[in-house]
Parts: sequence; structure tokens; C-alpha cells
Amino acid sequence: MLLIFLVLLLPSLAFTQAPNAKGNPKPHNLSLWNFGRMGKCVLKYNPFIFNHYGCWCGSGGGWDPIDENDRCCMIHDKCYDAAVESNICSGTWWQYVASYKWKCVDHTAICERTEKESLRLVNNSLQTALSKPCRLTAQSPSATFKCHSFAARIKDDFAASTHFEESVHYTGLSNHRHQSR
Repeated sequence: MLLIFLVLLLPSLAFTQAPNAKGNPKPHNLSLWNFGRMGKCVLKYNPFIFNHYGCWCGSGGGWDPIDENDRCCMIHDKCYDAAVESNICSGTWWQYVASYKWKCVDHTAICERTEKESLRLVNNSLQTALSKPCRLTAQSPSATFKCHSFAARIKDDFAASTHFEESVHYTGLSNHRHQSR
């Protein structure tokens, strides 16, 4: 896993550009590296602290978000899904390697026009699903909150299946099932 990360990250370092000597921001390229740099631009700390945070931050995603930070990760994931479904991008690897340009101005990530147009299309598709904008907390989380533990997931799955069995029994389908044996 570390090797894959390095293979993806190291080439992106060659394409990123630091601010010039006068402090004027220059555009940056490549996605995974940009995602971290954009987060640091806005949050003022390294956003990779959210890796494996809650139910949505990091790889995967599911369940209800545990807090507003986790909700932002959920929105981010759904944004990528909408981009893939809208044919704005070709698949999940796009999010790690796609080239885009942006700059950091007063702790705001500013995308170039072509990216803004693409994001506008994605945002239009998400507006119906989202009731309020996502805003990560200004402070870095003090602890890593995990999503439901494996034991809790088994318990929830058992409770859901028990509820299903009860609903089947109450509708009379359970008796029909037993009579047909």
C-alpha cells in the first residue's frame, strides 16, 4: 500500500509549484497532492489527519456521518460519484491522478475556469441531495473517531434482520412460509 502511495505521490511532487519569492500564488497540478494542499490552504493544517476518521473520511464510506467533519467527507465522496455518473470524469482513479490547476489566495482554494465549469455541473447535480453547505471545523480534530466497530455492525445487522423477520411474521408471510414446507 505504501508503495502504491509513493508511486502516485512522487510524480505529483514534480508537477507542483511553490509560491514564488514574492509570495504570489502559482497554480498547482495533480489531484492527490492538490487535495492535501488545498485542504491545508483552507484549514491551515494537514487535512490527511482525517484519513480513517468517522464513517466517510478515507477510503470507503457508509453509515450515517458521525459529525459535521464526517459529513463533509460524505459530501466529497458523493461529489466524486456524481462526477463519474455525469461522465465528467471516467472513474475512481480520476480523483487521484487527474490534473487540475488552482491557487491559494487568503486561505481560499481558487480553481481555474475549466474546473469551475466542471464543478458547477457536479454541484448542480448535488444541490437536491444537500440541504446545507459543508464546512470542516477550523480546528484539527483532537481524536480519530472511528465509524461503528465491527461488533456494532454485526449487532446492527442482526437487529435489522430480526426486525425484518418480525415484520414478515406480523404480515402473515411467516405463517405461509412455514405452511409451505
